[in-house]
Amino acid sequence: MKRLALLPLVLLAAAACSTNPKDQFGIPVDNTINDCQHGGVEIMVGLSGWGTTGEDMNDRLTFIVNVANDSRKEITVSNIRVEPQKTELVPYRLDPTYRKFNVTIPEDEDHDFELPVSGHGMQQDPNAQRMGNGANELPVLVSVQLQSGDVYQCRYGIAAPH
Repeated sequence: MKRLALLPLVLLAAAACSTNPKDQFGIPVDNTINDCQHGGVEIMVGLSGWGTTGEDMNDRLTFIVNVANDSRKEITVSNIRVEPQKTELVPYRLDPTYRKFNVTIPEDEDHDFELPVSGHGMQQDPNAQRMGNGANELPVLVSVQLQSGDVYQCRYGIAAPH
């Protein structure tokens, strides 16, 4: 009788172990690669446009995400997400952005992807101390998902608009 009582728990544990863990956006954790500077796929990010740094202004900017394919086969980029991380050092805020793509990059080539984003100036806390190194950088997390299921996640510091 005890064995029959444990059977539902064993089945539940097996079902929980068999599902692939995913992050809050549904990206599989198992296929996440946190190195975007070495290997078959390299990723760089930049921000273009002018910011006003005014509190009531809504700046139209563009993230440029460069994906370089240094692998021995073509890759297809499915989607890209850029998530600004919170910082108290820079009085500027960027909204998160996401776009779906279906772009194939042949081996030994690269492609620039554009993702529009809104930026907003924020009131600066007069008591906040600004550090000299990196005080003008906005931290962002870039996630590039390939059609193969691999996800490249990279952290960068982007120069804040002036």
